Amino acid sequence: MNQERFSRHPWNDVPSEWQIFGDNFSDYRSDFRVVDGDDVINKKLRELKSRGNTVMVDLMADTSALDQLDANGFRGRFLGVGLNDKREKEARISQEARNISFVNGDLNKSHTWKEIADWVGGSKIDLLMERGYGGLYFVPTYVHYQRAVMSRMWDMLNPDGGLMMLQTPTKDALEERGIAISAWQNQLNQKGIYNKFGKLAASKDYGQSYGLMILQKQSNILQLPDIMG
Repeated sequence: MNQERFSRHPWNDVPSEWQIFGDNFSDYRSDFRVVDGDDVINKKLRELKSRGNTVMVDLMADTSALDQLDANGFRGRFLGVGLNDKREKEARISQEARNISFVNGDLNKSHTWKEIADWVGGSKIDLLMERGYGGLYFVPTYVHYQRAVMSRMWDMLNPDGGLMMLQTPTKDALEERGIAISAWQNQLNQKGIYNKFGKLAASKDYGQSYGLMILQKQSNILQLPDIMG
């Protein structure tokens, strides 16, 4: 088995791209409800909507979910990050006028992360989302990559309750590749970092199983435990 890939592509031997585009944020909530028994996501959304001037980033996605959040009264800056900007010109102009931006970029490339960091600038991300579905096939699962990505995301997250909601390979798949998620979760719990892990047993992406992760940052715990232990 290729240990650097999440072998979960049920439709072709090597998919050219994933099959799901244009989902609204309500679709995200439907999936993450599996692990959000404490209603953390809704609590954060209520806070951000009331506060305004929020910063949201959606990885491996177009701008559809962010556009829905803007339409529902959230105000601030929004960034989608994906391989292709599929928006029509009129939609792009309209969204850019409402501070909804898009970065064409591959998360396997360091320059993409630099573009994200440049866009964030002196701000911090209040809500960082990733629901890549079949795109996860293209994301390396070796531990050094996962360590670097988690560190980058955590560093950009707002220390005042910034929230990450991420779709991942399942815990079992990650453990098989040497990523000791269960041991890492114990470290998070010991440090008092809010975290939830679960399994989306059957998604609309051909019924494939995925992992789901929620992490929340607190101002008194700025350093994320090393995923390598």
